[in-house]
Amino acid sequence: MPKDIMSSKSVTLIIDSRLESTGLVGTAIRGICGLTRLDQREIGRMELCTVEAVTNSIKHAYGLNAGSPVRVEVTLAKERLDIRVCDQGNPMPAGALRSGTDEFDPNPDDPSTFLTGGMGLPLILDCMDIVTYRSESGWNCLTMTKNYDLR
Repeated sequence: MPKDIMSSKSVTLIIDSRLESTGLVGTAIRGICGLTRLDQREIGRMELCTVEAVTNSIKHAYGLNAGSPVRVEVTLAKERLDIRVCDQGNPMPAGALRSGTDEFDPNPDDPSTFLTGGMGLPLILDCMDIVTYRSESGWNCLTMTKNYDLR
């Protein structure tokens, strides 16, 4: 068994599909990330990415309907942080991860080019080192990985 698996630690949070619950998840992620090698800026980015992913599950998978589970699994390994956000709602459209890589280039002189939403996935893709998505056994899971700086 690889050493990083033997020394990894995991925690699972399960919340109801209500937007009010995202703050609790963000606070938990911030605390968990405090145990890593990540600096405060990166910890804030991990919190933001997780809250965005949970918000996307609530909004898009469950259509803002409360009463369904959103599962957040966090694994701390020696050299990386893995965060999985899972739901049992509508799956993400095929190709959504690829389309999320489109660059956003607003014109500061033209407010009509500013987006008021839809930046969660591009933000996640920009902040994380690896992002994958899969549906299996009735669960849709977005897995986000951040590798630690091994200086």
